[in-house]
Amino acid sequence: MRWVLNRELLWSEQLKIISGKFAMRSLAQAAMLAALVVDAQATPVLTHHYSFNDGTTADSIGGAHGTLFNGASISGGALHLTELNNSGSAVEYMAMPANMLPSTSTTIEEWFTSNGTRAWGRGFDFGLQARTNLFFTPKSSPNDSRVMLANGGAETGPTGGRTLNDNVEHMVAAVIDGSGNSINYYIDGVLSGSSALAPNTLAGVNDVNNYLGRSQYDDPGFIGSIDDFRIYDGAASSAQILADFGAGPNGGVVPEPSSLALAVLALSGLAATRRGTAGL
Repeated sequence: MRWVLNRELLWSEQLKIISGKFAMRSLAQAAMLAALVVDAQATPVLTHHYSFNDGTTADSIGGAHGTLFNGASISGGALHLTELNNSGSAVEYMAMPANMLPSTSTTIEEWFTSNGTRAWGRGFDFGLQARTNLFFTPKSSPNDSRVMLANGGAETGPTGGRTLNDNVEHMVAAVIDGSGNSINYYIDGVLSGSSALAPNTLAGVNDVNNYLGRSQYDDPGFIGSIDDFRIYDGAASSAQILADFGAGPNGGVVPEPSSLALAVLALSGLAATRRGTAGL
């Protein structure tokens, strides 16, 4: 009788230990999965991609195919633009459909080579008209490169980036972070400058006229080539910008390492739980 009571007590204690292990394991899995979900939500999603590799203006992600104007051409996997001393609508450029930009945050990446682009020539320009746009220029009249955004009034954006009109391929990234109230400008994977986004917003950019190589103003055109152009929904981290730069043009989207790590850990935890259950 005494042996039976001790055995029941032993079984009771073992069940408590096993239950505790499963509870701890479940909590750990829940924490990892929650972190994975948060990280996935924070990682921007590629919505438009122009690689020019197939010799066309195709958007391989969003289907928002471009249209070439005034002699703009594609060869060797790149869009080629020559200004020919024109300005405004007379320059060579590629137009994209309306409503390309997300409403809160975006990341725009462009690989290009500028060779003789005059002041205020555009790498890209999204908007409706002057002072209602989001643009990048490799060379401004103050002799810098910059990303600027305006909703009909004063422009906001980081200035002072080095001039990129040197016949060398560069990658620039414009990160508009609505939640963080910031505009971050990267050159070749490195942060070049930051500024507040307010009082402007991304939603305030009425992106009806969207161009590669042309300005909303009567500015000169872009001279050179554009190798790759991407638009993301969401604000990319410095780590992702650097990873994309390292992968190079047309190198594909590099996922955040933390997402991969968390996915592996979560799946490993679930597998361990199943093995543990099967062993009881």
